[in-house]
Amino acid sequence: MIRLVHLLKRNPNMSANEFNRWLRDEHGPLVAYHQATLRIVRYVQTHRNESTLPLEQQTSEARGDIQPPYDALAETWWDSEQDIESILGSKAYGEILAHEQLGVDQRSSPLWFADEYPQVATQPQRVVASSKSGIVKIHFAINHVPTMSLAEGQRYWLTRHGPLIRSMAPARGMAAYTQVHRVESPLSDQLRTLHGSEAEPYMGHAEAWFDRSVARTGAEAVTAAARAIEDEKVFIDLPRSTCLFGKELVFVDRDWL
Repeated sequence: MIRLVHLLKRNPNMSANEFNRWLRDEHGPLVAYHQATLRIVRYVQTHRNESTLPLEQQTSEARGDIQPPYDALAETWWDSEQDIESILGSKAYGEILAHEQLGVDQRSSPLWFADEYPQVATQPQRVVASSKSGIVKIHFAINHVPTMSLAEGQRYWLTRHGPLIRSMAPARGMAAYTQVHRVESPLSDQLRTLHGSEAEPYMGHAEAWFDRSVARTGAEAVTAAARAIEDEKVFIDLPRSTCLFGKELVFVDRDWL
């Protein structure tokens, strides 16, 4: 299965509230309506939430001068690139693209293909940061330091940083943690052109879910967070990275098929 990650900047003519309403009540249902035609396996939006803004601020301050967060995140899963290729010229996909232009600043919204590397899972099904739960999702989109290539940065992330974070998961109270690595292909370039994206894609993103109702505090949690940040500096170009906290809306979930 392959995932399309799309960080969204809102149309500058929209307020944050207008954009969130449009994305939730209009664009999401439109994608869900076309899910079978477009062979979509899963489609999820992550919206920034007022209750998580202090967490975003804390994360940014702990890491220095990182990029400001995007307005939202949309992620779409397909079984294969062939499934995506088969629907690009369809009327349904054209309708999605035309509607996207109404609310999204497409030029400034990066998108890329990615592969998933699960690291921590505390339950068999996917964890979801639904609006009525205490769970919050963190989406940390990262770029590698200039002294590393894309492959070198992803290798360090997977083989060195991943085990470190796994060892700290209990201390930090993680419900789940996944590394999602960018995969380049001619099709990803084609999709950027179709969506009008001129923004640089990231090396990938780390995603983690925390249950705030059982949040970990104390010296062990503080030490674990500090160690994680120190190791991030080895391979992550923090000024070219960004972090978004939010709640998820699942519009399509056909993993069971």
